[in-house]
Amino acid sequence: MQLTWMDAKIGDWVVTPRIGKPIEISALWYNAIQGMVSFAQKLGKPDYEYHKFRGRIVIVDS
Repeated sequence: MQLTWMDAKIGDWVVTPRIGKPIEISALWYNAIQGMVSFAQKLGKPDYEYHKFRGRIVIVDS
């Protein structure tokens, strides 16, 4: 079963073999939050809520 775009399979052959959770989802979420921090700072708006979200993102290879 494919969970994300990184889980490529052709028939029974796993093109990108890996185990664990889909780390790219966490990485994309982290990047989006970083962009919002930067955007808020450029607009002179509070960015503390984005920092709080960023601190909750866990990127580990399990």
